[in-house]
Amino acid sequence: MMRTVFFMIGCFCCQFFVNAQTTISGNIVLNNGEKAVGVTIQLRPLNITTYSNEDGDFKFANIANGSYTISAAAVGLQAQEQTITLVSGKKAVLNFNMIATTNTLNEVVVYGSNRYFKNAVSSSFRTAVNPFEAPQQIQIISNKLIKDQQAFTPTDLARNVSGVSSIFPFPGVYTDFNIRGTRATQGKFRNGMNMGIASFGLLQEDMSYTERVEFIKGPSGFLIGQGEPGGVFNVDTKKPLPYTIANLNFTTGSFNLFRLHADFGGALDKKKKLLFRMNVMAQDNHTHIQNQKNKRLSIAPVLSYTIGEKTTITAEYNYDAQKTNGLDMAVPSINGKFELPRNFNISGLDSKLSFEQQYAFFKVEHAINSNWKLTAQTSYNEGFIRGFDIQSRGRVLANDSSIREARYWNNIAYNYNGQLFVNGTIKLTKQIENNLYMAVDWGEQSFKRLGITGANSSIRNLPIPLSLRNPNYIYTDQNIQNFLPPVANMTFQVPAITKFKAINLYNTTKFNKYVQLNWGGRFNWIETGTTILKADKKFSPRVGLSIFPVKNVNLYALYDATFLPLAGRDFAGNEFVPQQGINKEFGVKIQWFKGALSSNIAVFDIVKTNGLTADPINNGFQVQQLEVRSKGIEIDIVGSPLKSINIIANYAYTDSRISKDRINSLIVGRWEQAPLHNANIWIKKTVLNGKLKGLGLATGYSFMSERNTLTIGLTNKTQQVQLPNYKRLDAAVSYDFKKYLFALNIENLTNAQNIFGTYDIRGNANVYNYLTTPGMNWRFTIGVRL
Repeated sequence: MMRTVFFMIGCFCCQFFVNAQTTISGNIVLNNGEKAVGVTIQLRPLNITTYSNEDGDFKFANIANGSYTISAAAVGLQAQEQTITLVSGKKAVLNFNMIATTNTLNEVVVYGSNRYFKNAVSSSFRTAVNPFEAPQQIQIISNKLIKDQQAFTPTDLARNVSGVSSIFPFPGVYTDFNIRGTRATQGKFRNGMNMGIASFGLLQEDMSYTERVEFIKGPSGFLIGQGEPGGVFNVDTKKPLPYTIANLNFTTGSFNLFRLHADFGGALDKKKKLLFRMNVMAQDNHTHIQNQKNKRLSIAPVLSYTIGEKTTITAEYNYDAQKTNGLDMAVPSINGKFELPRNFNISGLDSKLSFEQQYAFFKVEHAINSNWKLTAQTSYNEGFIRGFDIQSRGRVLANDSSIREARYWNNIAYNYNGQLFVNGTIKLTKQIENNLYMAVDWGEQSFKRLGITGANSSIRNLPIPLSLRNPNYIYTDQNIQNFLPPVANMTFQVPAITKFKAINLYNTTKFNKYVQLNWGGRFNWIETGTTILKADKKFSPRVGLSIFPVKNVNLYALYDATFLPLAGRDFAGNEFVPQQGINKEFGVKIQWFKGALSSNIAVFDIVKTNGLTADPINNGFQVQQLEVRSKGIEIDIVGSPLKSINIIANYAYTDSRISKDRINSLIVGRWEQAPLHNANIWIKKTVLNGKLKGLGLATGYSFMSERNTLTIGLTNKTQQVQLPNYKRLDAAVSYDFKKYLFALNIENLTNAQNIFGTYDIRGNANVYNYLTTPGMNWRFTIGVRL
C-alpha cells in the first residue's frame, strides 16, 4: 500500500515538474516582410543563447516558470528586447519585427522560406539598393524557388524572369542568356565579380552552392561598365551561418540521373566568430541525346571570421569538373526543316571532353562607423577544356548525309578581378539624404587555345559523311585522332586579352519620402587584343528618377549607358570603335498584401550602335555597320497573395531588330534568338496546417513564339527561318515532414517537341544546326536535415 502511495506522489511531483517547464518559441521578421537568419537570441537572466534558423525561427526548451527578458540582435539590425512571464500550461510565443539598417558591416542574410518574393539584394550587389526603390528592374530567384523547381544550373532558371531566354543550353556548360534581345555574354557575375570570359570552357555554376540568382535589367554600370545593354545576372553563393547546418539530398530521375548533395557547416568557436560551410555535389547522368553521358563534381568550402565587431573576412573556393562525350550536340536541318528525332546523336560515342574550373574569392568588410562601410574583394577564376569531339558543319548533301567536323580542344581561360568600394550616407537636411557608392575596379581576362598557325585545330570535313536517315558511327577514338593534325605539331595560339580599370560614383538622393534621384556614372579604361592591345576609354552616365505617390508604389524612369570594346580592323585597316548601348526605361512597381506580393511593369527602348557584321564585299572581313534596336514591355508578378500560395509569373514582348544599315541594304529583319512573345508561370500551393502539413503541389507553363534562327555570315536576313513555338507544361509534388523532404518534378508533361539554340555556320539559307530539348522527364529528391 505504501509503495503505491509513494509511486502516486512521485508521479504527481514528476508531472508538476514537467508542467513547470515551458518552451519559448518565436520568429524573426524584418520590416520588409523577409525572414532573418542568424539573429542572436539571448534569454536573461539564464544567459542562454540561440540563433534564428533559415526560417527565422528560434526556440528555448525546458525553461522553468518565471519572468524573463529576451533580446534579439544582429549586425545590420536594430536590437530589440521583450519581457515574458512563463505560466504552466500556456504557450509561450514571442515574435520580433526588426528594422534593417542600410549601411552596416554584414548585410543580414534573409530568407523567405515560405515566399518566393525577395526585397533585399545580396551583399555582393555592392550598392545598398532596395530592389523596390531602385529605378530599374531587379528580379531575384530565391533558394526556395531553386529547390521547388529542382534546378541544377542557371540555365534552368531563365523562365522565371521576363525577357530572359537561353541561347545555347548545353548541359552544365557555358551559360548564355538572351536578355531584352541582347546576348549577355559579358554579363555573368559570381558574388559581384565579373565572370564574362567568352569561352566554351566555362562551366555553369551548380545550384548546390548557390544561394540565389539576381537578374539586373539594363546596362547596370554600378556592376560593370562594358557589355551588352540588355542586362546581367549575378550568382550569389552560400555563405557560413552561426548555427549548425547538416543537409543531405539524393536525386534520381530520367536519363539515368544520380545526384548526391551534402551541405553542412556552422561555428568553429564558442563566440561564433569563425564560421565555415561546405557544399559537395557529385552527379552522373545521361541526357535525352542518345548515348550522351555527363559526370560532374562540385566542391565549395567557405570560411568567414569576424575580427572584433567591425571587420569580417570571407574566403571561398569553388571547384567544378565535368566529363562528357558530347558538347555541341546540335543537328542539321534537312531542306530547311527540323526533321530529325530529338535524341539524334551527331557524333556517336567517340567524343571525350573534360572541363575543369577553379574559382577563389576573398573579401574584407570593415565598418568605419554606423554610416560608412569599406569593402575590398578579389577573385580569380580559371577554366580548362581538353579532349576532342565531333560536331555538325551545317551542310547536308543531296543524299541526306551530313558533313561533320572533328576538333581538338585544349582551351585555357582565366579571369582576375579586384574591387575596392565604400558605401555611406550623408544627411544634408532632415529630409534630404544621400546614399553614396564610390568604387575602383580592375581586372584582366585571357583566353587561348591549341592550334596550328593559319588554321584551327580541326578537320572541317571528315572523309565519310554521316547518313542522317540511317546513321553508322564507324569512327573509333584512334582513327578520329588520325584524321586530326598531330598534337605534337600544335602550339597554343596567341591569347586574346582584355584588361580594364574603372572609377565608379553613384548616388541616390532622397529628397523626401516621395522622390528619389539616382545619378552617377562609370569611367572605363579598357585594353583588348592579342600581341598588341588596343586601348579604349569611355564614360557611361546613369540617371534614374523614382516617385512614390503612395506607399508601396514606385513610378520610375531610367537613362543608362554602356559600351563594348571591339578588337580588330576592317578591310581598309581601320580599327573598330567600341559598340555603344543606350537604355531608356519607364516602369511602375507595386507591392501588395503588406509586401508579400510584387508586380512590376517596364517599358524599355535599347539602341546599340557600331555593331559588327560580315563584309558583303570583302570575304572574311567584318564591317561596323549595324544599329540594333530592342523595344518591349515586361510584366513580372512574384510573391504570396496567401501564406499558402507562392506564384511567379511573367510576360515579355521583345521586338529586337536591325534598325539601320549604312552599307548593305539587304540585311533586314529581327535579331536572332530573341522571342517576340515569352510567357511563363509557376504556382505552388503548400498545406500549412493539419495532418497534411508540408504537402506541396505545383505546376508551371512556359511559352515562346516568333523566334528567328541565328545566322553567321548570312547577308540576307529575310532568309531566316522562324522556329516552332516553344511550349512546356510542368508539375511537381513535394512533402516536407519534420526533418525529411520528398519532391517529385515532372517536366514537359505533354511531351512537346521543342528546339533551342539554332545557328547557321556557313551562311547558307535554310541550313541550320539546332539543339533539341527533352521530352517528358522527371526528377525525384529525398532530403534529410540531420
